[in-house]
Amino acid sequence: MLYFTESFMENKQEEEQNVKISTIVSIVSLVFIVIVGTVIFLLAKGYRINLEDKEIKKTGVLAISTEPTTSTVTIDYKDRGTLQRGITLDVGTHTVKVSKEGYRDWNGTEVIVEGKSTIENVMLILEDNTLTNVWSSDLTVQEVVRNKNNTLALIILKDSDKSTYVYKYKFTTYIWDFSQNPTLLLTTEEDISDLDLSPNGNWAVVNISGIKNIWNISDNSYFPLEISDTSNLTSYTSTWANNSNYLILESDAGIYSYNPANKMLYTLLQKNTPTDKIIWTTDGNGYFYYVEKNNKAYDIVQLPLNATTPKKTTVNTLFVQNDTSIINKYRKSITENDYNYFDGSTDESLIAGNILDINVDNKAEGLSIKTDIATYFYDMEAKKHIMMFPYPAEILEYAMNWKKALIYSEGHGTYVFTFRRNNSDLINSLGLKNISDIANASNIHWLSNSSNIYYEQNNNIYICDKYGDNKQLIKTDGNQIDFTINNSRDTLLVFETQKDGTFSINKYKIK
Repeated sequence: MLYFTESFMENKQEEEQNVKISTIVSIVSLVFIVIVGTVIFLLAKGYRINLEDKEIKKTGVLAISTEPTTSTVTIDYKDRGTLQRGITLDVGTHTVKVSKEGYRDWNGTEVIVEGKSTIENVMLILEDNTLTNVWSSDLTVQEVVRNKNNTLALIILKDSDKSTYVYKYKFTTYIWDFSQNPTLLLTTEEDISDLDLSPNGNWAVVNISGIKNIWNISDNSYFPLEISDTSNLTSYTSTWANNSNYLILESDAGIYSYNPANKMLYTLLQKNTPTDKIIWTTDGNGYFYYVEKNNKAYDIVQLPLNATTPKKTTVNTLFVQNDTSIINKYRKSITENDYNYFDGSTDESLIAGNILDINVDNKAEGLSIKTDIATYFYDMEAKKHIMMFPYPAEILEYAMNWKKALIYSEGHGTYVFTFRRNNSDLINSLGLKNISDIANASNIHWLSNSSNIYYEQNNNIYICDKYGDNKQLIKTDGNQIDFTINNSRDTLLVFETQKDGTFSINKYKIK
């Protein structure tokens, strides 16, 4: 009996011990799972566990795209090699250098935000910009006219006998195109002036000895621009429509569109009085737009350029107010405002001022509106507007990604305005940012990567990052008449006058 009792007690103690062990194992397992889960959660949220410093650090990602792709990336003075993908970094500011033998270094600072990706596109410039002469002439240059789409230029040259020569230079040629470039289009003893190329370069308006002509560049033929007397159109200004198929003529009587292909004239608008000021523009799809004021509101009205269908209201009822005190808060700190789209529901979100100019761009899917007080961008799809600048400003050029624009306001400087977010870049938000060290610059343009700009300043040509950093001098001497950088971003093409007065077209390799 005693044996049985002792055996029972031993079994009971063993069971209790097993229960304790099982409980401890369960607790340890649970703690382990919690710890692992917490670690995974923290890592997923962008935190980094530093065992050496015994702390948890907040992190974000830096993604750098480099041209050339074999460039070396150095972050916080540590060589990261040819970085081809994003790298996790502690939250805060980091120094970055991108370098490659034969190229100029790129230096910058990147701000890493918790759980976000900072994207930087870096283009290195060659140390030596090798010059290649494309074409030279002993003649003196009168004018170089480039089309808006940047596909060709017309070059007007003169000799000592006052003869005039017009050449066509194509910026892009194909392997199977064996024609000369530039090509001589015209030789004449007559004076040529007021040359205006259509955006696509297929047509031009040109004054030849006092007579306005339409020049078909494609087949190199021209004819006088003669308008039927039925429209009483004797004195007018002419502007090419953005689709290049029509010439817009404005006189004291009205606004008309002229199709040079069939020599047809269409009436778009009649003026009530010769002094009527009509705000209008065209787009690339063959439409004419004008501003119609109704009491305290504006409508943007659309018409086809051939006036074959009735007008329709594209932007309906843009309410306006002229209280400058409302807009003064934006003027106090131009670059630090919280930029959001307005819906017009409050006085503060109404368009301020009287409309002076509009500009429709189909690829940007919106229109810019310049008033005598401020400048706005109207999103055609969202049917809302956003303030681009709290003063009157000009849009110099949209970036190739159609999400931002270069704008200039006299007395206030040149800026980049982002009106659409890039889904892959969560750091850069809507709004305005000043371009540094660009005072007195001209011919400011985006590069095709939408991340760099180039311009002329003090007779020199520069490339820099979109906000003015990493400014690089790529041509000096001030002999350039006009210049452009090709879409592959490897060549600067310059039309220039040499020291002896002759004309040449030169290429400078920059990448």
